[in-house]
Amino acid sequence: MANRQPCSYCENYRGQGHNYCRMCGIHLTKGFAQYVRLAIVYNTSERFCGYCGGPKHECSCIERTKS
Repeated sequence: MANRQPCSYCENYRGQGHNYCRMCGIHLTKGFAQYVRLAIVYNTSERFCGYCGGPKHECSCIERTKS
């Protein structure tokens, strides 16, 4: 994966307690303990999971919540 640059939303998502930016997918807590998954509804423009960084609604997190 290419080195991504933080987007203008990264600090907002870091402040909310996400591990990954939900807009660009950059890892916000690299080298630190990972936060627990937050139950926050996705905005239509968000493309990534804030917990694991996978594609929105296609990551392994969604599979765990279905059972």
